[in-house]
Amino acid sequence: MLYGAIEAGGTKFVCAIGNENLEIIEQVSFPTTTPKGKWRNYNFLDTLKSYFNVPIALTTDVNAAAYGEYVKGYEKKISNIVYFTIGTGIGGGGILNGELIEGFSHPEMGHMKVVPHPKDSYKGNCPFHGNCLEGMAAGPAIEKRNGVKGQDLSEEDSFWEIEAYYIAQCMYNTTLMLSPDVIVLGGGVMQQDHLVKKVRNQFKHMLKEYVQIPKINHYIVTPKLGQRSGIIGGLALAEKALYNARESIH
Repeated sequence: MLYGAIEAGGTKFVCAIGNENLEIIEQVSFPTTTPKGKWRNYNFLDTLKSYFNVPIALTTDVNAAAYGEYVKGYEKKISNIVYFTIGTGIGGGGILNGELIEGFSHPEMGHMKVVPHPKDSYKGNCPFHGNCLEGMAAGPAIEKRNGVKGQDLSEEDSFWEIEAYYIAQCMYNTTLMLSPDVIVLGGGVMQQDHLVKKVRNQFKHMLKEYVQIPKINHYIVTPKLGQRSGIIGGLALAEKALYNARESIH
């Protein structure tokens, strides 16, 4: 059995084929090089269905990443996971009792409001909400403040304490609203160990032991699947779509 997955993001598109063990057999990636305004409200799902007569699932890239960590990273040993991608934008997806958290639409966790840091005069980069989490902590906001991309900013730079402050607020809000078993921080901004440690420290300071958290190093973590969480999650959702289609027939 073969499954296909497409992971579309602000930086790149990844397309892959995997087997029944959700192992990637072949994968290609190409950059998202131009603004994609024409994608707004584009009927992507029906377009795919017009070419492929197979069950298809559609969700956000960060939902797929959350599902990938749940299915393959933790082998379903825990049932409640929240995954955040902190990169070109910020998005969040959650798994509750093995199912994606969704209502009338998918969650927009990356646009939660955050309290400005006392030493931060930046007004935010989000065109909709200004100083929401994405507006204050995503890659473009880091670059506009500092004149360089986060990856080129020294880990000793004092700005990282400000960045950690915003991400820690997100961890605080998520913990008190959803009480997940684990919070996974992925995306390009989080690919530096010193930032994860700063986030954990700020989170503990904000929480003030109001609720009892498991070992912090096992609670706020980076993806076990690395940068493959989303595409493996896509393969897992394809497998689930096929299973649901077969069940509906029976």
